[in-house]
Amino acid sequence: MAKATDSKHKVYPSLYRKLVLTFSILTLVLVTVFWAVIYKAEEQMEIISLHHWLDTEAKRYQRDYVFFGEETIPPNTAEFSSFWSERPHPTWLNAYQKPGYFKHFIEDDDKHFVVIKHPSGIGFYYIVFNDYADDYLDDYEDSLHFYTILLGGIATLLALSYGLYFVRLLAKPLSQIEEKIERLTPDTPGVTVTAKYKELRRIEESLLQSKLTTDAYFKREQEFHQFASHELRTPLMVMSGSIELLARLDVLPTVGQKAVARLQQASHDMELMTDTLLLLGVEQIEPHHYQSQSLSFVLEKQVHLLSALFSRHQAALTLTSNSQFTVNAPASFVTVVINNLIKNAHEHGSGTVNISLNNDTLKIQNAQIISTPEYSQSNSYGYGLVIIRRICERMGWPLDIKHNPDSFIVSVKFAKQTTQAPSRLV
Repeated sequence: MAKATDSKHKVYPSLYRKLVLTFSILTLVLVTVFWAVIYKAEEQMEIISLHHWLDTEAKRYQRDYVFFGEETIPPNTAEFSSFWSERPHPTWLNAYQKPGYFKHFIEDDDKHFVVIKHPSGIGFYYIVFNDYADDYLDDYEDSLHFYTILLGGIATLLALSYGLYFVRLLAKPLSQIEEKIERLTPDTPGVTVTAKYKELRRIEESLLQSKLTTDAYFKREQEFHQFASHELRTPLMVMSGSIELLARLDVLPTVGQKAVARLQQASHDMELMTDTLLLLGVEQIEPHHYQSQSLSFVLEKQVHLLSALFSRHQAALTLTSNSQFTVNAPASFVTVVINNLIKNAHEHGSGTVNISLNNDTLKIQNAQIISTPEYSQSNSYGYGLVIIRRICERMGWPLDIKHNPDSFIVSVKFAKQTTQAPSRLV
């Protein structure tokens, strides 16, 4: 129960947000790759186109040189600068002594040019593009950028729209299932299976089946408590009344009187346990069941009643009480917790049973544990601890169980409970 309660307060990530974030990152990556490809393709296309232009001018010059010789008109002087290695030329061109396309950096200026063998057969001929390579095809770039931005924007919007649609396609059915889960309480009608997809329909069908099973369980439990409250209390009242009549008779021998005393104690124990189990089974404990009780008084009373049990078995019991604490709880809960702890320590241990009460904390320790199959299977001493755990969980009393090599220690801290906020069944 504690783990289930803790999980309600723990903050878990939202699946919807996770999907939106994932698709957003994916879209961002795709858009980045798209623009990177466009940028790289544009850059390479400029270089290829410029090289093609340089190659065209070089071939025209070689072709015309056959007819006109040195009178051949150089390449377009508005766009290119032409140099012959046998005539005055920039010194940085001397580093390029083989045909091909090259790029040379002069401070912030990058020069793109082509090197060919001079048609005369002497030296090399250089055709240098005057502007930056990025300035080439500027008009074409403007048009390319416009259509690229337009198509890229449309593609991005489509990707985002589809991503949101896909996220909603997954998240909406899950949200509907979440709403149906919140309605899976005994006081609400059953959910209906409305999912369109078979995987989600299986989930909703499982929820519906769990709802029906849970309703049937609560119905059986309510009927049991209704029947048990009447069918158990009535025989107990009859037994208690009959035992009281027997106790008033003066003709009973000593053996009969002892038998009547044992019957009275057994009837009282049955009534106490019946009240405890019935209170544990209700959803909410009514305020009138709560009573203010002196913890030390209840403990001393139960120790006194159980001292005869220890005497018969020649077992030792020590009590140390230093408490004025008053606990506000159902009387049967406090009595059963104390009784079961002391009885378990006696029945499943040997040696001295040490009982100490310090303010609101009760600690019971037996000096030695008897190894029995029952003990080894339950990893505790006695099934009475199961009832004690249920009571402590219901009342919010911290229960601490320590199993040492030579002893077993159980401590209960009786926390204050108010009638304004009675505990509920979880």
